[in-house]
Amino acid sequence: MSNWAALIDVLSVAGSRLSDGEPNASGTVWFFEPDTNTPVNVYSDAAASAIVTAPVTLTEGGLVSDADYPDGIFVTQPIRLLIQDVDGETVSDFTYI
Repeated sequence: MSNWAALIDVLSVAGSRLSDGEPNASGTVWFFEPDTNTPVNVYSDAAASAIVTAPVTLTEGGLVSDADYPDGIFVTQPIRLLIQDVDGETVSDFTYI
């Protein structure tokens, strides 16, 4: 494992939005190997020492909870980021590098 990790800034700064522009309130985020459904570890710290359990539920503003993840969520490899709304419908599905 690497001794560094990169912040998934889209979850902490911009947040997830629905197609109508509203925040993806109470949506969920899943983390997989690119082009697969194989789960990968993500972390709550830049040292990649504390594993986050998926899925992560977003706040009413469509962001990662500051209370649960004050530093954000971090990765040590490219990942497939699958974001769904509260009904389980896909909002976005892309590889985050």
